[in-house]
Parts: sequence; structure tokens; C-alpha cells
Amino acid sequence: MKLMPATQKKIISYRMVNNMHMRIIEVSDTIYQEILSRRRGREPISKTLERELMQSKIERDIKKLDADIARSEKTRRYSSEQMKERLGL
Repeated sequence: MKLMPATQKKIISYRMVNNMHMRIIEVSDTIYQEILSRRRGREPISKTLERELMQSKIERDIKKLDADIARSEKTRRYSSEQMKERLGL
């Protein structure tokens, strides 16, 4: 494994609750500064990462839902009367 020079990396660590172990992530200075810029006040870095990841998940779910709605709008719809007529009921 190739290590980055000390001036190009930052170590982000946080403690998980409920008997989970502490995790350590090594990131470049650029990524570290980006994470810090997204913090709200004195918010812990772990909360910043959680929030950012959750937002991207929500955005992905919204895009999927929009695609499903668009696909359903393209399909033909029948009223119950039309269905009864088609099925001979």
C-alpha cells in the first residue's frame, strides 16, 4: 500500500456508540478542507459526513421516484368500467 506524504493527508476519526469500534479514515488535504467547509457551526465531522451521505441518499431516492412517476405517466390507464368491458364482465 502506497502512503501519501504527511503534508498531503489528514486523519479523520470518530467514536461510534453502542459497542462499535472507532474508525479512522485517511483523506487528502483537499477532501479534508471540503468536509470542514460543509460543517455547520462546531458540528462534529462524523455528523457532517452522516448528513452529507444522507442527503445524497435522499436525492438518489427522489430521482428514482421521479423516474417511476414519469414512466407511469407514459403508460395507458383504464377506468374500472373500461376494464370490465375489456374483460367481458
